[in-house]
Amino acid sequence: MKKSNDQKFSNSSELFQALFNNLTDALFIIDQTGKIIDANKPACALSGFEKADLLCKPVKLIIPNYREVKQKLAKSGEPLRATSELCTKKGDKIAVEVSCAPFSQGGDKFSIITAEDISERKIAETLRDIGTTLTASLDLGEVFDLLLVQLSRLIPYDGGNVMVPEGNIVRIARSRGYRALGENHSELVKTFQFEIDKTQNIRQIIETLKPLVVPDTQKSREWINTETSRNYKSWIGAPVVIDGKVNAIFSLDKVEADYFTESHASLLSVFSNQAALAIKNARLFSAETRRIQELDGLQATLSGISSELDLNALLEEIVERAIELLNATVGELGLYEPDIMKLRILVSKNFGQAYVGKLIDLGNGVMGMVAKTKEPLNIDNYLDFPEHLPEYESLGPRAGLAVPMMAGDELLGVLSVCDVQSDRKFDNDDIRLLNTFAQQATIAIQNARLFKDAKRRAEEAETLRRAGAAVTKTLNQNEAIKLILEQLAFVVPYDSASVLLFMHGKLKIVGGHGFKNIEPVLGMEFPLTRDNPGAVVYLDKKPLIINDIQARYPVFNQIPNSDEAVESWLGVPLIIQDRTIGILSLDAHQKFKFSQDHARLVTAFADQVSIALENARLYTDMVRSANQFETLYRLSQVISANIHSEEIYPAIHQAVSELMTTEFFSISLLDEEAKMIRDVYMMDRGIPQPLTSRSMDTGLFSQVLMDGKSRIYNTFDKSTMAETGAVMIGEIDEEEISQSILVVPLKIGPKKIGVLSAQSYQPYTYTESDLEMFELLAANVAIAIENAQLFSEVQNLAITDPLTKLFNRRKFYELAVQEFERSRRYNRPLCVIMMDLDHFKNVNDSYGHLVGDQVLEGLANLCKNSLRTIDILARYGGEEFVILLPETVAEEAMATAERLRQDAEAAPIHSNAGEISLTISLGVVTLDETCKNLEELLDRSDQALYVSKRTGRNRVSLWTPKFKPPPPGHSHT
Repeated sequence: MKKSNDQKFSNSSELFQALFNNLTDALFIIDQTGKIIDANKPACALSGFEKADLLCKPVKLIIPNYREVKQKLAKSGEPLRATSELCTKKGDKIAVEVSCAPFSQGGDKFSIITAEDISERKIAETLRDIGTTLTASLDLGEVFDLLLVQLSRLIPYDGGNVMVPEGNIVRIARSRGYRALGENHSELVKTFQFEIDKTQNIRQIIETLKPLVVPDTQKSREWINTETSRNYKSWIGAPVVIDGKVNAIFSLDKVEADYFTESHASLLSVFSNQAALAIKNARLFSAETRRIQELDGLQATLSGISSELDLNALLEEIVERAIELLNATVGELGLYEPDIMKLRILVSKNFGQAYVGKLIDLGNGVMGMVAKTKEPLNIDNYLDFPEHLPEYESLGPRAGLAVPMMAGDELLGVLSVCDVQSDRKFDNDDIRLLNTFAQQATIAIQNARLFKDAKRRAEEAETLRRAGAAVTKTLNQNEAIKLILEQLAFVVPYDSASVLLFMHGKLKIVGGHGFKNIEPVLGMEFPLTRDNPGAVVYLDKKPLIINDIQARYPVFNQIPNSDEAVESWLGVPLIIQDRTIGILSLDAHQKFKFSQDHARLVTAFADQVSIALENARLYTDMVRSANQFETLYRLSQVISANIHSEEIYPAIHQAVSELMTTEFFSISLLDEEAKMIRDVYMMDRGIPQPLTSRSMDTGLFSQVLMDGKSRIYNTFDKSTMAETGAVMIGEIDEEEISQSILVVPLKIGPKKIGVLSAQSYQPYTYTESDLEMFELLAANVAIAIENAQLFSEVQNLAITDPLTKLFNRRKFYELAVQEFERSRRYNRPLCVIMMDLDHFKNVNDSYGHLVGDQVLEGLANLCKNSLRTIDILARYGGEEFVILLPETVAEEAMATAERLRQDAEAAPIHSNAGEISLTISLGVVTLDETCKNLEELLDRSDQALYVSKRTGRNRVSLWTPKFKPPPPGHSHT
């Protein structure tokens, strides 16, 4: 009989068996039927099967693509290596590289398969590819999506998401794979958020900064099930740690229980570390992009509202711009009415229903609460806000933001926005942005109100002029009354009006307008008893408003043959040369029809002579006022368009000069830190004046800053100077002093930043109207100066070390390259000093980093005080400082370095821990023809510094060619 294959191999030579069992690669011997007839120990270890379990098992269960490999071998006739997967006993799939070689024995054909574990290599290659892919985008959302896609190449999962911590909750920022459960689950996952302190797995990851595997969520008592998570049994999560804080969490779900292992956790941890850089870069890019967009949007928005003078159109524009600026969907604006202490909604955008006209009590709703507290309010969920209004519940669980609109300390109104189409939450940047916009919007509203008031007054003056003209056109009493009442209807709406004259002890109706039939009304008489409102007006010589006539005067005589009853009534006395001759009364069919403003207007109509005399002046004044306001708006736009101080100050001067006579003009700003008032711009009759500074408790400007109140003087002499404590500024040798002076504070809300002063050498130059105009301009100027200062601060932060206030390395390189090239081009001397604090680590270890920072500040100040203005001093990094010395030879540089060394040794530095004595080591290098670039020059100075450190510290070394570079990774201590 023919021996079985197993018997043949059992009789194989001892040499073959020794080789077979001692090779490190996994070996499988396969018969012609594709079954395993032998396997060595590495094969058993790799697959997880015992040898007995492998024998007679079809090889395709272990290496699924065995047949493909064998077919390729048959075609090539050569041993072949191919990438495949090996299925383990646990069900895992391991990446392997296999080779297949045929051989024969005793007339039978066999194949020997070699399998090499390449899983770690595949992981490294995958991570490399992932790292390359993640550089494809800086958009944070796209980065999250890329991370989830690339993660699936590394760790198989059925559902995955990226969670982002926000305060005490984590929300899902991006998800993938849940659509397999249905579209509703894919959308539902986006709404999930979890409280960190109540979600054990999330809390553990954040506290430990380590990955976590939950093999079977259904067996975990602390697992929180959701409608979606019930479909999955195995879970793994890992933190993305940036700057020591959890910035995001990867959360992966698998349908099978016990799928994820600690190996997966290790892979996910490696992936999370790689993802951290991509997320950090995306966040930095997103923040910078948002900042640029905010500034552009704010500039465009402010320009848009500043040019609108119609109040109603302006309010609409403000809400539209706020929605656009904050990328919101709805918005409202309400103005505060102090007489009723309520907020009235005047603009309501995109709510689906109109809330315009709605009155809100202080403390009710989001806007009512802001009106009460005068502080911004940011809510994440409107329905969770305790004081929310039921009529706004249609907003749902969405975020809202509202800010007060303050005119000084007075509440003007409230501006709010909401996003009802996304899960976004407003942050501190949004609050700052909307607050800034609201400040400018408040000024625009005030300007529009003033313009509207000026325009209304101009219209009133025109109407009064026509009424006065009507009086002069006729001597007929009835015709004159008719013309006057017709003109009155243009400015005070009424249903009917009467003129009553005192005749024979009674008030008699002698004319009227607006009656259905005037005949029954003419001739009606009323006794001078106080149960009649007309008699009260006549006797008291004062206007009277009754907005519910039936309740106040039950016996009031109604109009004969009228279909509607009189509900509101307004009466004013007719006075000529202090003698009351009758009254003028207005009727309305609605309650609360008349106001004090109406009474003022009717009083003006009551005295025909006063109208005729006052008309021309009032009309001229109002037109002039309107022109001034238009000029003010135009100039405010010009000022607001500039963001550089050197451009703003002359523009402000020009603006004031166009509005009023200005011979002397100054701008002074408050330096809070130094407690000083500093002049930043001063012109006297077109000639720039020397700028000075003075203590913030000295002089007239100080008084204006302290109490925040403007000053106007139309005569000014030495006695006035003594009374006010005024300090002479400008050319103090001039005997002539200003006679007319305006001084107004520059304020942004409660914050005072400086003063403006316009002056003339002529007395009685300025009026209260000029002061008002100056104050309005100052409001715009304050914001423009604040914006310019903020712009300057942002620019300065980019080039300055925040601790020492010295140039940072970036700015140093920029300046040093210029000096290096100049020295090379013109063959001028140039030196560099590299300086390092000796044993600085001991200071931090002994006293803490706060004292260490104070030492660094002290050394920086010592250096600044010892160097020339042309020398460039910068903080190079840590406790290292670098000094570039233009036009300086080696001997001079060495002298400078030695002087610094001696000064540092002799002058202990003051700190919270007392005086600390330290020494410094310095390296000096001078530019020569062998130095090719700035980097080489700085490297040489570092070599010299290293020599000073190595030879005992507290010394100065001059670089020579014999110096060698410091060893790699050296640090100066």
